[in-house]
Amino acid sequence: MLYYKLTFILLHLQLLSISAESSDSNNDCSCPKEQIFDSNVKEGVFKSPGFPLKYCGSLDCKWNILPAENTFIYAKLKSFEPRQKIY
Repeated sequence: MLYYKLTFILLHLQLLSISAESSDSNNDCSCPKEQIFDSNVKEGVFKSPGFPLKYCGSLDCKWNILPAENTFIYAKLKSFEPRQKIY
């Protein structure tokens, strides 16, 4: 097992954070422009489209999180409600 020198980079990512935007601006049911959180980004926010309103159907949004080698990611979730799979 390799032992690495621990280098901490905090990426304070707030998944599904509550915003102060009006409900009109939250009615967008499309994925946001591609966002890349790389090692130059020390802090950021990403959330589901339309949040805090209900999830907009079967979207497949992606956020790229690319930390530097030998670093850690810290994510603080303010709200998380996974949907149930129906088999």
